Amino acid sequence: METNDKLAKVRKVSQVVKKVCKVLLWMLGLLFILIEAAIAIGPKPGSTSAMRSEYLKASITWDMSTQIGGATIPLYQPEIGKRIVLMIFLAMMFAIAIKAQVHLYKLFANYAEGRVFTAESVAQIKQLGITILLAAGTVPLGSLLAAFVFSAEGFTTAFPMSPLITGGLIILISWVMDAATALREENDETI
Repeated sequence: METNDKLAKVRKVSQVVKKVCKVLLWMLGLLFILIEAAIAIGPKPGSTSAMRSEYLKASITWDMSTQIGGATIPLYQPEIGKRIVLMIFLAMMFAIAIKAQVHLYKLFANYAEGRVFTAESVAQIKQLGITILLAAGTVPLGSLLAAFVFSAEGFTTAFPMSPLITGGLIILISWVMDAATALREENDETI
């Protein structure tokens, strides 16, 4: 009976986490659209937008930037080629983040349905490991962009070892879980 209680708790928590993943997925999508629009049509740095009403007086200064390869890159780029490169790079970064959220959502959806040790859950865990490895690969690419396309100072040439190790370990864990899942299925068939 204790096992059923634990599975019920896993299912309940997974329902909540699945909903959180869905909200985060929508937020990432909205943030992506806003940032891409800011790059494409955003005003020049230092320009201000003023809102005046009887109850509200506000002023927004448009000095937005992002960190790429350890260097600060302004979102506003006067050259269209640089804007396009920045938009493509940030789209790639967001695609990786969205990929991770989708796999987390699918994993917790499986858990919420009580499908913990299944080939589908193992596949989602493996995809999370691959996604972390993809994210690690963006660091040297970002450094190259910062140095050569944007002529930025302060970029790093270090390759991040932590995501490589983490991604590799997650893929290893998924391999072990895959073997355990296959053994469990084999045992279920013999009983």
